[in-house]
Amino acid sequence: MAKSYGIDVSHWNKYTAILEHRPEFVMMKLTEGLTFVDNAFEAYIDQCYDMNIPYGFYHYARAEKNDARKEAEFFVSKIPAHAMSHCVLALDFEEKSLSITSVDAWAVLFLKRVEELTHKKPLLYCSQSVVRRFPMVAHSGYGLWVARYRNPILGAGSVKPWKFVAMWQYTSKPIDKNIFYGNIKQFKKYGEQSYV
Repeated sequence: MAKSYGIDVSHWNKYTAILEHRPEFVMMKLTEGLTFVDNAFEAYIDQCYDMNIPYGFYHYARAEKNDARKEAEFFVSKIPAHAMSHCVLALDFEEKSLSITSVDAWAVLFLKRVEELTHKKPLLYCSQSVVRRFPMVAHSGYGLWVARYRNPILGAGSVKPWKFVAMWQYTSKPIDKNIFYGNIKQFKKYGEQSYV
């Protein structure tokens, strides 16, 4: 199986992170909730262009505070027009948002709204320990970007209800590092519009 190695970055990282780590792809934080735009993404985009590295954006959900469709619309509104034709998209579901009871329904509403607006199928990012809370996301055909900081998670049943993982975040030291299960051409497919 082909594998590609990348990093994910935000304003918490040094602006030189891409230059230092020389990844094959980069996922960068773009937005959070309904008001926050990460102030580092433009610098990261410039580095990706200079180094010919494919990239994508993720939105940090604040499901405990906001409507899913409104967060999706905010996220899409901040994607640079020049990046829309090729960027990979993802929803980042972290601990605060997991406090709501309807995490699966909220995530599906967000992902479907992003797909309506961009014609791309975003990935869902979450910890391997909570993947079972997202059956509707899996059955709706959205790929999984999973975090687990130990042995590979490709064993039978380890990511149910998904049958396979698109991407695995396997460490946060010294930076968030990811394996994409495919070559870079396949990674770029996630960033292409699924229909016109």
